Amino acid sequence: TGQQGESGGVLAMLDVIKSDFARIEADATAAEAAAQREHDKFMEESRVSMAQMETDTKHKAKAQQDNEVALEDKKEDLQKVEEVLATAEAEYDKLKPPCMGEGQTYEERVALRKDEIEALKEALAILSGEA
Repeated sequence: TGQQGESGGVLAMLDVIKSDFARIEADATAAEAAAQREHDKFMEESRVSMAQMETDTKHKAKAQQDNEVALEDKKEDLQKVEEVLATAEAEYDKLKPPCMGEGQTYEERVALRKDEIEALKEALAILSGEA
């Protein structure tokens, strides 16, 4: 009977080891399945994110190209407008002295206008007399 008691203890211990192994194997299988699901979910999210980023990159590259073309057009327009402005300023500078009467006093300008008005009155009288 002594050996039977020992064999029962060994079998009981083997049963405990077997049940522990089955539990650990079940836990590991469940953990591995959960990790695989998480990995699959992450990979799908990464794929979608990459596709969105690639689309955004294409759109931004197109927008940048459009903006560069618009910038070049604006630079050309600016250059043309600056040329027109320079021409207008040169013409203004050329016309400013005669129009503004620079170098003449107020009294001189009044006298010149008075003489001009008298000359126009004489011309009108001559033309009226001829008609």
